[in-house]
Amino acid sequence: MQTGCQIYVKGSVEAVAFYQRAFNWTIGINFKNSDGTYEHVSLMFGERDMLAVAEDSIVMSRSEIQDGKWPIMSFDCWGLGTREAVDQAYHVLSEGAHTTENPNGPAPVPWNEYCFNLVDKFGVYWWVAI
Repeated sequence: MQTGCQIYVKGSVEAVAFYQRAFNWTIGINFKNSDGTYEHVSLMFGERDMLAVAEDSIVMSRSEIQDGKWPIMSFDCWGLGTREAVDQAYHVLSEGAHTTENPNGPAPVPWNEYCFNLVDKFGVYWWVAI
């Protein structure tokens, strides 16, 4: 068995480029809508399917934080291997972020030596670690 994650965002083309810059992912299988947005695109790390993205055409997602609460689901991305890789992800994902617990960048916590969490400009909650 396998599981996968897909996010629905407004601005799927921008989101795909954004996540490619953050994690050095490549585009895998993809299908576009007639307006050029993504009906479905797989973002890959080598041969591994990391995240699927689709244009939110029926308002499935919300990009604002409701009542000051964080979203109920997060994408955890760990094992990046170096502080530089975590810094790159933070640098990109923090562009226009809605909120972050790490306004000064990645930091240690008891369970990880270098990490951060934030809600990016597309409303996606990330926890990223070395």
